[in-house]
Amino acid sequence: MLSVDQIYMEPSPIGVFDSGLGGLSVLDALRNQFPFDVVYLGDTARAPYGNRPMSEIIHFTYLGIKSLRSWPESCLAIRHKATS
Repeated sequence: MLSVDQIYMEPSPIGVFDSGLGGLSVLDALRNQFPFDVVYLGDTARAPYGNRPMSEIIHFTYLGIKSLRSWPESCLAIRHKATS
């Protein structure tokens, strides 16, 4: 895991995965805090996650993270209590 100092030194995007739209506030906060790009993936097609079986939540989260990994992000933020 990278430290905050390393993140500032390496201008790679930060990846944000969210199972709906609530992560938009996290996205805004990251854009205000860090001087480089943020890649956002909101899985609104399958939202809400909360009422689904845990195996399904894990699978959808895996697919979202796998998709974000195609970008060279420095770190990944996941915003959803069901996926945390």
